[in-house]
Amino acid sequence: MLPSDFTEGFDGDTSLTLPLMIDIHCHILPGIDDGSPNLATSLEMARQAVADGVTTIVATPHFRPPVDYPAQIEARKDAFAALSAALADQNIPLKLLCGAECMVNGHLFYDIFPKYPNLLYPINDPEAPKTALVELPMDMEISHAGDVLFNAQLQGYRIVLAHPERQPGFLKDLDELKGMLNRGIFLQFNEDDILTGFFHRKMTRAILGLMQYSPDQVFLGSDSHETEHRPCKLTPARKAIVSALGDTFWDKLTKENPAEFLGI
Repeated sequence: MLPSDFTEGFDGDTSLTLPLMIDIHCHILPGIDDGSPNLATSLEMARQAVADGVTTIVATPHFRPPVDYPAQIEARKDAFAALSAALADQNIPLKLLCGAECMVNGHLFYDIFPKYPNLLYPINDPEAPKTALVELPMDMEISHAGDVLFNAQLQGYRIVLAHPERQPGFLKDLDELKGMLNRGIFLQFNEDDILTGFFHRKMTRAILGLMQYSPDQVFLGSDSHETEHRPCKLTPARKAIVSALGDTFWDKLTKENPAEFLGI
């Protein structure tokens, strides 16, 4: 059985088996991290997401050392309950699932996850492997993380690496990322990092190339923290993705992959 807060917000409605779009990385919970500061902002983010065509969001607040894991988990529970109630009260048609974004450290896979399994992804399949959304320390190059993530896989974890494009040296580590894909690691790219401006073409091409390299193992997330500078949207990236990879790929990236992954 899954821990109870894994499936909060999932009502088993099979009519939503393939939602319009799913955002698997979002800091929408109020007052818990550097994302939404309050309930009003969270509700505005929810309205923004629904207007953009998103029907399901996995709330993924930060769990970064030093952190009091029990206290942060309790705060997450309270924030999730408050936002869920407010969504229902305001008749905002958004399904909310409870997750976490955990920073990789030496204890995460050997101590923290075994002790606090409700930090794992809310997968609606008891037979699915233990799955974690992880981020690397901001000063860590991707090439330095390969052994850590591989050892986590040996421990039975399915890994989703959040926004690898934000790590230093991303463009020189593309082969390393392809190797991770070959080993079964999933990559989640941020919507606002898929840019079409002249000075960002190399970044855009690199992200699109990794998506094309392993289409079944990539996701698009908003990583939204508020409504203006990091809005709760996915479609701003649609033009660049569709132009390069087609409408079918867009559907795969924002609907099919996350729906199959989450088991909804």
